[in-house]
Amino acid sequence: MEEPIKERAIGNRRILVAEDDKINQRLFFYLLKDVADELIFADNGAEAIKRYTEDGDFGLVLMDIKMPVMDGYEATRKILRYDPAAKVVALSAYAFEHEKNKALDEGFVDYITKPVQREKLLETVEKYFEV
Repeated sequence: MEEPIKERAIGNRRILVAEDDKINQRLFFYLLKDVADELIFADNGAEAIKRYTEDGDFGLVLMDIKMPVMDGYEATRKILRYDPAAKVVALSAYAFEHEKNKALDEGFVDYITKPVQREKLLETVEKYFEV
């Protein structure tokens, strides 16, 4: 398994991004590099749990719903069992209201549809971090 991308950026925020698509990982890096202190990427839900429990102290998790090995729903349930105060935002290509409601019912704090719009992503991140 390939090591997750770990990059430093400007600011005081740590974000875990669980996303299986390498192009989307790069996109998130470029969109968030100026607002995050540290970005850690996981390629699937199982890896996201491992990163969360081993690296800890993430202010926010951006979690793709549909990933190999373990999907975002299961990974989020396990992260929330480990840390009930975790802030996990769902990332999904599904824009239907019932999909958003399902994610919120599962414990996600917010829902962002793909393709990700820069303004919506930054607005969501700022909502969960002190500026």
